[in-house]
Order: sequence, then structure tokens, then C-alpha cells
Amino acid sequence: MDKETEKKCECNGEHCECKDEHCGCESGHCGCSDEHCGCEGGHDEEPMEEEVKESFPKTVEVEGTGYEKPTDDCLCTVDYTMLDGDRVIEEKKDFKFKVGDMPVICEGFEKGIESMKLNEKCTFTLKPEDAFGSCGDKERSIEPNKEITFKVTLKGMEPVPTPFTIAPENIVKHAEEKKAQGNEMVKRKLQKRALRCYLRALDYLDNDYRIPEDQKEAAKKIQTILFGNISAMHLHFKEYDQVIEYTDKVLAVDAENLKALLRRGKAYLEKGQVEKAESDFNKVLSIDPNNKEVKYEMNGIKRKRMEEEKNDKRRYAKMFSALGKNVYFFFVYPLKVLLE
Repeated sequence: MDKETEKKCECNGEHCECKDEHCGCESGHCGCSDEHCGCEGGHDEEPMEEEVKESFPKTVEVEGTGYEKPTDDCLCTVDYTMLDGDRVIEEKKDFKFKVGDMPVICEGFEKGIESMKLNEKCTFTLKPEDAFGSCGDKERSIEPNKEITFKVTLKGMEPVPTPFTIAPENIVKHAEEKKAQGNEMVKRKLQKRALRCYLRALDYLDNDYRIPEDQKEAAKKIQTILFGNISAMHLHFKEYDQVIEYTDKVLAVDAENLKALLRRGKAYLEKGQVEKAESDFNKVLSIDPNNKEVKYEMNGIKRKRMEEEKNDKRRYAKMFSALGKNVYFFFVYPLKVLLE
């Protein structure tokens, strides 16, 4: 994020010392460029380079089969070798992990796997921010700010139901499970992964026509909670346009949702839209007159306006002072000389 305020440890691309209060609490509704060519023929050409999520290059030694790539919740089996230059750091066979679940090895490793097809063998080198960052890894004897190379073979991936293939009667249940997984990530201060879980849960609920009639009310309730939780994650990352987008969705369903009003007000304030922020804060106070957080924000607006008024007075005083001198030298003084 471009305006980080908390100390950032780059180990897994997460904020390990986050003190964010926007936990995604559910109470009160706070809540591939692949062309699908499918070519499986043997290729004897030079290894091919392609971009992995536009962040680091990947060299493919053996082409994969089919066109599917790992997605969230997919259980992958890989062989990998991790290198620091020519030094082998570690090597594992039949290593299993679930995409989008708890962090494994480092953030870039999972990104690399997500770019692969079944049976593909490739090599990719991670920049420090995608590997072990400024902290390094003492257990693996990796120094800070080191580029790390992985040689990987994707041996297996268990497909998971997509929003379009999952059985209709399981849609709401699966969305609820992903939401709960996101809440757990927040507790562990893994906000990036929490946001990923919430968005994935929302994907399942977007296809309203597939949801059974007797589950649609429950689906709408979960969807509203997810909008709130997603807005909380975007506020944590200081992505204020997205905060406004998702709080608008909450408020379209529940116009007096306090947490949505508060978050949107904060986002407006950060964007310099003070009047809109005040409107949201005042609405919160009309519902909850003793809301301490809103009172704090409103006092901040008052202090900011008082400071702006002082600055305006100083600026106007300087302007009129300069104007007064110009009037004297260009008009009064020449006239005085002529009269003498």
C-alpha cells in the first residue's frame, strides 16, 4: 500500500505488527490471461519465459497439461528446490498445501504456483519483497533483502467447486465457511488473506439465480456482512475508494448501519470530502449520541477547520499588507512628489 503507517515486516507480505481495530466483526452487519490453448504436445524448444502476475519472470522447462491453474482452496502437491544463488536452501518432495489458506514458505511461492498448470516444471526468482523481505529467515540462513529462486514441479491439484459448478444447495454453506475463514485470518493479523477469503465468499453469492429460494434470505444477510468486512479490510489498507464502494452496498440494505457510516465517513475525510464525512458522522450521532469514535473524528474536523481559518487569516494579512505597500509606492508616493 502506498501510505503505510504501521511497521511492515515483509516476511509474508502481511502486517505482522498491525494494530488495526477494524477486525471485520460481524455483529450488527459490520460486516488468467491464459488463452486455453490446451496444447499438450512435446516441445523441444528453449525454455519459455512468461510473467507471473506481473511481478517476477518465470522460466518454463516442461509445459503443463490442460489449461486449469490452482485457485483458492485447491490442494496442490509440488516438488520444489529453494535456492539462494547456487546454494540449495531446502528441497522437498510431495509438499502439499492449500491455496489461499495459511501462508506457506513465502508470499511469492504461492503466487508462482498459482501461475502453473498441472505437470508443469518451472523456475522463478522472487524479489525480496515477494520472498523473505527485510527480515530474512534465520532458520533457513537467509539474509535480509535476498532474491530467492524456486525450481518447482506441480504434480497434483485437487479441483474445487467454482461459483458455477458448486451444487446450489451448498452455495450459502460454502460462502459462510469462507467468511469464517476470513475472520480467522483477521484474528491472526493476515488482512490480505482475509480480504481474499471475503471476496471469494462473495463470488459464490453473486450468482443469485442458482441459490435455492429458501436460502436466499440467509444469502443476502451473509452478503451484507461480507460487504462490511471487505470495507473494513480496504480501510485497513487505506484504499478509500473501495471503502466507499462497499459501505455504499451495506447502506443500500441497512441505511442506519453504524459501522458502515463510520467507515465511509473516515474514507470521505481522508479524501478531503469533509462535508460528506460530517454528514455520515452526524447520522451516526443521531442514532448513537454517545459514540466516542465519531465524537473524536468530529473534534478532529473542528481542529482542522480552526487551523485552516488561522492559515487563511495569515495569508490574507500578508496579501493586504503587500497590496498596501504597492498602493503607496505606485500611487501615493508619485502623487506626493508631483505636488511638492
